[in-house]
Amino acid sequence: MCNAENHHPSCTCGFGGVGHRGKSPGGWHNTENYARPTSYHSVGSNGYRWNNYDDDWCISIICCRCGASIFLVHYNGGYASFDVLGKPWSKHPCYDSSYSSKYGQNNTEVLHQQITYQSQWLTTPVIGVIIECHQEVESRDTQVLVRCAEEGTVKIYIPQHPVLRRIIGDIILLSKPDRKIVFISTASSCLFQFEVSLPFVVGERYEHEVHGWGELISIIRVGDKFGIEMKLDEGSSRKMLISATDLKLPKARYANRYW
Repeated sequence: MCNAENHHPSCTCGFGGVGHRGKSPGGWHNTENYARPTSYHSVGSNGYRWNNYDDDWCISIICCRCGASIFLVHYNGGYASFDVLGKPWSKHPCYDSSYSSKYGQNNTEVLHQQITYQSQWLTTPVIGVIIECHQEVESRDTQVLVRCAEEGTVKIYIPQHPVLRRIIGDIILLSKPDRKIVFISTASSCLFQFEVSLPFVVGERYEHEVHGWGELISIIRVGDKFGIEMKLDEGSSRKMLISATDLKLPKARYANRYW
């Protein structure tokens, strides 16, 4: 591995000193005149993907200054260096905010403070970055792909997010025991689940376009439709196979939103 000292001008290892650029956007360099590229692109009609989707967002490297083994984490807001990925989230002190790389500005100090603060209320949190998200039309959930440092890519579902592109490339903390995700950049959080939620809630009242008002007794997913049983106001119970648009005035599955 290049030690970032006395290497050839064409080196693109990313660990050159101030002014070192190499032949690609790789080398570390002063932040002056540094322009970051667009961080995401559209996927389908209702999704977004991080431009660094295929990159290793968290890599183990050897610090060129002290020789220690550290972790370099890059995300939509820049990058940070850590000694340990986990509590107490020890930051690596060798590089200050005057250095940037192809990943952007060094935000180790800020990210360390945010992660340390947010993780104190989570059970066994893992760090990750959001690489893709899609809006689920039927369930009103947002499907999120999170690439975690230790567990690979995890698919989760969160309450509908108002602006999907804002969370692409965002650093998050994920706690499976708590079923909670924390968005570090906005200090917001929400609960998540591993399967898409159903668009209707058992026990709530809905209006069917043919049979009228009634209480939803049960619901199961059948392919892209839903098998339901309703206790109608006129006194009978009826089982039906419906689509997500056949019942009016469905209520949101989640009562609390933190955006």
